[in-house]
Amino acid sequence: MRTFFSGLLMCLFVAHGMAQDAYGFKGYITDDNSEALAGNILLLSLSDSTLVKGDFFYDGTFQIVSPSAGEYLLQITSLGYRDTIFRVSNEGSQATYTDLGTINMRSDGIDLETVTVTAKIPPFEQTQNGTINVNVQKTMLASSNNVMDVLAKSPTVMVSSGVVSIVGKGEAILLLNGKQTNAQQLASIPVSQIEKIEIISNPSAKYDASGNAVINVITIVNEAEGFQGTLMENAVFGRYFLNIASLNLNYRTGKLSLTADYGSTLGTDWVTGTYDRIINDEGQELRSTLQTDEEYDVRNLSTYRFGLGYAISPKSSISLQYDGLYKRMDLSHDSRNVSTTTEDNSILLIEALNNGTTENVNNSVSLNYNLVTDSLGSSLFVGGQFSRFNTNSLDLISEDISFDESIITSALRRNDNRNEFGLYFGQIDYVKQLKSGARVELGLKHAYVNSDGRIDFSSKRDGSEEFVDFPELSNGFLYDEHVSAAYAQYTGSIKNMGFSAGLRVENSTIDGFSRRLDRKVIDTTYINFFPSASLNGAFNENWSWALTFSSRINRPVYQNLDPFVVYFDSLSSRQGNPSLVPEMAQSVEGILAYKGYSLKLGYTNERNAFRSVVQQGGNSARAVFSSVQNLEVLNSYFANLSIPINYKFWSSFNTITTTLFRVNDDRPDFQRSVGLRPQFYFYTINQFNINNLFMFELGGEYNSGESNGVFVTKPEYSMNMGVSKSFLEGKLMCRLTYNDAFRLYRPRGEQQIGNVFSSYDNRLNTHFLLVSVTYSFGKLKEVSYSNKAVGEDGIQRVKN
Repeated sequence: MRTFFSGLLMCLFVAHGMAQDAYGFKGYITDDNSEALAGNILLLSLSDSTLVKGDFFYDGTFQIVSPSAGEYLLQITSLGYRDTIFRVSNEGSQATYTDLGTINMRSDGIDLETVTVTAKIPPFEQTQNGTINVNVQKTMLASSNNVMDVLAKSPTVMVSSGVVSIVGKGEAILLLNGKQTNAQQLASIPVSQIEKIEIISNPSAKYDASGNAVINVITIVNEAEGFQGTLMENAVFGRYFLNIASLNLNYRTGKLSLTADYGSTLGTDWVTGTYDRIINDEGQELRSTLQTDEEYDVRNLSTYRFGLGYAISPKSSISLQYDGLYKRMDLSHDSRNVSTTTEDNSILLIEALNNGTTENVNNSVSLNYNLVTDSLGSSLFVGGQFSRFNTNSLDLISEDISFDESIITSALRRNDNRNEFGLYFGQIDYVKQLKSGARVELGLKHAYVNSDGRIDFSSKRDGSEEFVDFPELSNGFLYDEHVSAAYAQYTGSIKNMGFSAGLRVENSTIDGFSRRLDRKVIDTTYINFFPSASLNGAFNENWSWALTFSSRINRPVYQNLDPFVVYFDSLSSRQGNPSLVPEMAQSVEGILAYKGYSLKLGYTNERNAFRSVVQQGGNSARAVFSSVQNLEVLNSYFANLSIPINYKFWSSFNTITTTLFRVNDDRPDFQRSVGLRPQFYFYTINQFNINNLFMFELGGEYNSGESNGVFVTKPEYSMNMGVSKSFLEGKLMCRLTYNDAFRLYRPRGEQQIGNVFSSYDNRLNTHFLLVSVTYSFGKLKEVSYSNKAVGEDGIQRVKN
C-alpha cells in the first residue's frame, strides 16, 4: 500500500506539471464600483473572429488557455454590462499566463425586470443509443426510501435479493457519477441529492467489464458559492413503522468545497415465504413445506459521507472523500418445516426460531486528482481508494424436531459468523480530444481484494449446559484477488455516421484457502479480452439508428465463493461454492428511433451464467441446500418498444419488452423439464398536472414471468400512486405515496434440478403509505467538489 500511494502521489505531481506547459491569459474583472463580476470569456481568432476557446468566471478572476503563443481577440460578457472586446498578445512572454490586470466593465444602462422562465423537463428520456434517463427529482421516485428503492421503480430495472438487473440483459453494475459503486455506498447518498439515473444497456470498453449492463446514478451539482442544505424526512406506514431521515450540506468559499451527508433509518422490515420441495429418492417421494416469517428490527442504520475538494488552478483539482456505514439489526426468523413421505405417510415437523443479531461496519476513503491538459478539453484523472467491510452476525436458533407428533430433539444452535474484506484500488484515465472532434480514451486500473471469513457452529440439547462444536458446519476461508486492467477506445465520425471501437484487457489472479480442508480450493490465473464497438447515424431529423456490440464479465459475489454452510434448520441450509467461475457474455443490440419513440432488438450469449439452485444433500435424505451454480450457456433474445407521451397536463413514459431465455446445459441435472415461455414486461408511469395546484402520479409494472426450460418465474404485478406539491417557492416539497397500492407484488417461481423440484412464494414489505417532506435551505453559486470511487466494481461484490 505504501508503494501504491507513493506512486499515486508521484502521478499527481507529474500530472500537475503537465498543466504548466500551456499558454494563456489571466486577469480580474470588475464593475465601476470595483465589485467582482461573473460572466463568460471568449478567446477569438484575430484573423476571422472564430471561437478558439471559451470559459466562464464567477468571482471576477479568469484564466483561459490559448493553444499557442500569439495574438488574439478577447471578448468578455456579463449580464447587465456591455460586451468588451480587445486585442491581446502573449508572444515573447516568459510567463505561463500573461496577466492582463484589472478590467472594468461598463453598465449597459438597462434595468432588467424579473423574468420567470418555465421549462417542462420530461421525467423520462431516451437517447439515440438506447440509454434511458430517469429525471428522479421530477417524479415520485424522489420520495423513495433509498437508492435501491428508486432503482426498483425505474423502467426496465429489476431488483431481487440485492441484485440489480435490466430486463432482457441481466445483471447490471452500478455507477456513481461515472465510477463504479455498490448498494452499500449508494445507501449513504440521500435520494434528494440524486439528479438522474442513466440506464445503459450496452456499455463501451471504458466501463469496467463487470456486469451485462450499466446503471449510472448522477448526483445534483449545486452551482453556487456559499452554503446550502437539504433535509428529507420519510415516514413509512405499513405492517410496521419505518422512519428514514437524511441531511445533506454543501459549502464553498474560494477554492475550497465541502460536502457532507448523514442518513438514519429506524424501524422494522419484514418478509415472508413459502418453500415447497419434492425429492424423488429411490422410488419414493419426500415432500416438505417450509413457511418462514422474518422480521428485521433496525436498531441503528447510519450512513455518513464527508468530502473535501480544492481547486489547485482553474484546470486542476483534488478531492478527498470518506464514506461510512454502521448497521445493527436484530433478526426474528420464525419457521415451520413439515416433511412427509409417500412410503409410510410419516410426518417430520421442524419448528425453529432464530433470534439473531447482525452488525455491519463499512469504511471507505478515496483520493482523486483531475486535470484539464489542453484547450480542447483533454483530461487526466488519477484516483485511489481503500475500503474495509466488517460483518459480524450471531444466530441463536431454538429448534424442536417432532416425528409423528412426538418430540425427538429439542436443541439450541449457535451460528457465529465473521467476515472482513479489504479492498485497494488505483486508476488512471486519460481522454485526448482531437481537433477533428474525435476522442481517444486510455486507462489503467489495478484492484486487490482480500477477505478473511470464519463461521463457528455449535449446538446443545435441552438439559445440557455446554455447546458442542460441529466441525462439519464450521469453517474459515481466506481469499485473495488481483485484477489488472487496461483499456483503449476511439470515438469519431465519418460523414453522417458516428462510430466507436474499444478493447479492454483484464488479468486476474485468484487464491482461496479453506481452513477446514486445510488446502487451497481456488488457485487460478486468467486473461480476458473485451472488445466493444458501435455505429450510429440518422436518416433525417426524425429518424435515427444505432448498432452496438459489447462483451462483459460478471465475477461471483465473494460470499458465494466461501465454502460455508449457513444453517436454517436441520433440513435446510445454504452453501458457498468455491468452484464458481465468472459469467462471460457477448451482446448485440440494434435500435431504430423516431423522435422519442424507439424499437430495440438484442441478443446475448452468456456462458457460465449464475443461478441459485436447490439440490438434495445433508444429514438426511429429506435435507436440501441452496447454492449458486454456473450454467453452461444461457441465450436470450429480446425486443423493446419505448413510447413517451407529452401532452399539455399529461406526461407518460411506457416501455414494453419481450424476452426469450433458453438454457443449454448437457449435464443431467440441468436437462429441460419444462417448455420455453417468453417473458412479457410492461412499465408505465404517468404524471398529471392538476391545474398547477398539485401533481398526481400513477405508475405500474407487470412481469409475466418466464420459462427457460429449467427455471420458471410466475407473473408479478405492482401499482403505485401519489400526489405532490411544492411550497415556499419550491424550497419545501411534500409527497404522499401509496406504494403497491393493491398489494399485488408477490415474487414466485419454481425449478427442477435433478431429482429435486422446488418452488418459492414470497411476500415483501412493499404495501405501505409513505409521507415524505423535503426542505432545502441556504444559497449557493457554485460547488466544484466531485469525487469518483474508483474501486466500486470490487465493492459491489460484497453483500451486507
